[in-house]
Amino acid sequence: MLLLPSLACGDDDGRTGPDPDPEEPVATSLSITPAGASLAVIGDTVRLDAEVRDQKGDAITSVTVSWSTLDPAVATVDNDGLVTAAAVGTARIAASTGELADTAVVSVERAPAGIAIEPTALHLAQGDTVRLSAVILDASGVAIEDAVVVWSGEVGTIASVDPTGLVTAGARGGEARITATAGDAADTVVVQVMDLLAFTSLRDGDAEIYVMNDDGSGQTHLTNDPSGSDHQPVWSPDGTKTAFIRIVGAETEIYVMNADGARGCAGARRRVCRRPSVGPSGRMPTRPPSDPDPTRGGPPCSVSPASWP
Repeated sequence: MLLLPSLACGDDDGRTGPDPDPEEPVATSLSITPAGASLAVIGDTVRLDAEVRDQKGDAITSVTVSWSTLDPAVATVDNDGLVTAAAVGTARIAASTGELADTAVVSVERAPAGIAIEPTALHLAQGDTVRLSAVILDASGVAIEDAVVVWSGEVGTIASVDPTGLVTAGARGGEARITATAGDAADTVVVQVMDLLAFTSLRDGDAEIYVMNDDGSGQTHLTNDPSGSDHQPVWSPDGTKTAFIRIVGAETEIYVMNADGARGCAGARRRVCRRPSVGPSGRMPTRPPSDPDPTRGGPPCSVSPASWP
């Protein structure tokens, strides 16, 4: 009898049939990128991406991710993760699939990109006050209502500005620059302070001293004494006082008064001389050097800066 060896089918380990199915991917993590973003303009957008990975750490692209905003007044988000700024503030944007979720933070700041001062120029008389305003704009040209404005002025006495934008005109006959700043944005306005002109007028029947601003406004009558005539007003070097000639009969006198007319007559300091004038040194000679008669006008006299009353 012939004996044949038995033949067995299968692997050496005794298992039979095809290999089992590979392990199915299971979503185990979800993360949003970027995790945070900042928008500077209302209506500006940023796209967020949600990445889902399985148990092996491999990306899964076949799952559906849902997007939502927890702060819709600040920012909205569409089904593709596109976030749109709606108002200044902070918004939380969520992405989810199944039981997995993640959140990103989007801030809307609206940084100042431009600033405009109103009015754009000032022409003031000494002592006048005007309040400036400033419109702050973002990069899209939309006004930022609650922006903080810092006001500043040049060092000097021409004009000053307080923290609220109130400008006060100081010394006459000059100009100063006032600046408004918000973040990195700034604007400047020029403030011109009118000079004050002193002159003699016969409009009331006798010669009297008047002043007015250099644009013709603010005409003010400073002297009013029919017993004499007032002529040739000149300013002191600092512009706070005026000297003028008063002629009463045959007598010629110098009077000194404040720029507003105070101490204009009875209380003024008198000197017997003629043609007062103020030069750079502040001295007022009694007569011009070309006067051929050195005795006209009485004895020499002058008013130095230290002797202005």
